[in-house]
Amino acid sequence: GRQGVYSIGILNIQQRSVGAVAAANFTALRVRRDLFANSDIGAVLLNKEVDGSGFNRVVGLDANFRFGPLVSLNAYGAKSFSPDSRVPPDGRAYSMRAGGRYDGRTWQFNGRYDTIGARFNDEMGFVPRLGVDNAFMFAGRRFRPIKVSRWIRETRPHWQVDAFVRQDGGGLESRYQDFHWPITFQDGSNMEAGVNPNVEVVRSPFTINASRGVRVNPGRYEFNEYFIFWNTNAAARVSFNNRYSIGEFYDGYRRSYTFGPSVRLNEHFNASVNLQINDIALSTGSFVSKLLTTRVNYNFNTMMFVNALVQYNSDNRQWTSNLRFNLIHRPLSDFFLVYNEGRDERTGQMLSRAVIAKMTYLVAF
Repeated sequence: GRQGVYSIGILNIQQRSVGAVAAANFTALRVRRDLFANSDIGAVLLNKEVDGSGFNRVVGLDANFRFGPLVSLNAYGAKSFSPDSRVPPDGRAYSMRAGGRYDGRTWQFNGRYDTIGARFNDEMGFVPRLGVDNAFMFAGRRFRPIKVSRWIRETRPHWQVDAFVRQDGGGLESRYQDFHWPITFQDGSNMEAGVNPNVEVVRSPFTINASRGVRVNPGRYEFNEYFIFWNTNAAARVSFNNRYSIGEFYDGYRRSYTFGPSVRLNEHFNASVNLQINDIALSTGSFVSKLLTTRVNYNFNTMMFVNALVQYNSDNRQWTSNLRFNLIHRPLSDFFLVYNEGRDERTGQMLSRAVIAKMTYLVAF
């Protein structure tokens, strides 16, 4: 809820024991205070208590300062507490970030620096990499060329880099760059071309296609992806998206093609089909993978919706489906009913099934 300049959120979940999984209690507490015209500071506490087998806690502070509509600065720091048996023996048990952004009519700049310790353990969240420092930078410029304004609305060339360095002295982990030139046309369509230089340092082999036994061996890999895409006006009744890319991929190559139509019959119904094909060849083998995704959305009115997603993955030859019903029974209060299913294409065997119901109710005080 909100009281004056303060916003407070509290969540508590009790999980009962299931088989070998012990009962656990989860608590999340969040407090935020507004500052000045459009800034804020806050604190968070996460606590997980497991019956008879330990705990995990995370405390953190954050701040967001906005100087008018163009400039913003943000930072956070968090520290975790866990038994030594649940974390690596060496490294830091904290995570921090500092960043800033400038978003003007012509120029845009964005940058941040993160450090995530190897002993930082957030069991109520998800941290993709531990024991790394991450630097991100972005720079772009908008153009609205007058001489071709009859056809082109805006173009925005930009560059960005995202680099991860190991904290144990192992050097660079990965670096991704992009040099992109997007163009938006007056008819609502858009296209973009560019190159994505990559550096990946693989320290242990990993499998990229289990069915064919294709893996990536340890080593340092530098490779470029060249791409172009074109999308028609997404607001039209029928629209299309297309993307083609080619380039090196680890010690081989990859060609990728994505195509999909979308249909918007009226304000109630829209649907889309998307097919992605990847043709990959490495020193350990080659394969072609296909991912087919179908989405259907129907809005009965502004308070009731149905969404369906059906996906087929040729790598594991599995169908997955998700059906969600959403009813807004009062402002900011929802009822959800979700059905998930996974099925093997070869045998027709059901691999997973879940029915989930969720209800929220906003209490004003």
